[in-house]
Amino acid sequence: MEDDNDALELREHLEHAVEHSTEHGQGWRRYLALSTALIAVCAAIASLLSGQYANEAILEKNNAILSTSRATDIWNLYQSKGLKKNLDDAFFRQYHDSSLAKEAYRYHLQQDSIALAARAFEQKTKEADTRSDLLMEHHHKLAIAVTLFQIAIALSAIAALLSQKFVWYGSLALAVAGAVLLVVGWV
Repeated sequence: MEDDNDALELREHLEHAVEHSTEHGQGWRRYLALSTALIAVCAAIASLLSGQYANEAILEKNNAILSTSRATDIWNLYQSKGLKKNLDDAFFRQYHDSSLAKEAYRYHLQQDSIALAARAFEQKTKEADTRSDLLMEHHHKLAIAVTLFQIAIALSAIAALLSQKFVWYGSLALAVAGAVLLVVGWV
């Protein structure tokens, strides 16, 4: 009878120990699952922001190209006015017709205003290029953050499969690095 009580008591202790170890063994896996879900959300946010910055950078680059094209067109107009001015100057020297001198002077004045317009478009080109470069920097930081988050998710899966906490800790470290880049790239 005493052996039965000892066996029953031993069995209860064993069941309690198994139950206790199962609860605690599953405890870190719950945190693993929650952290993996949180990392996935951060990856989605970083990916969305990265794409947004890339799109805006492309738009700014297109604006720079458009401004360059306009500046080129205006400089072509400047040159055509210069040719007309030079022809009128040459004809004035040859024929001494004062109307040709007036036309040459008019073309000269037009060239001055045309040059100002061309320089304004060149300035717009520089500004758009600068904005595009800045937006691409944000995009690159966020793209690296997405990559770190994806690697962290993969490590979390490996940690769950192998029941290795240290792999999960590595996943968390990469997630923290990704979060830092997310904040830096966003700001």
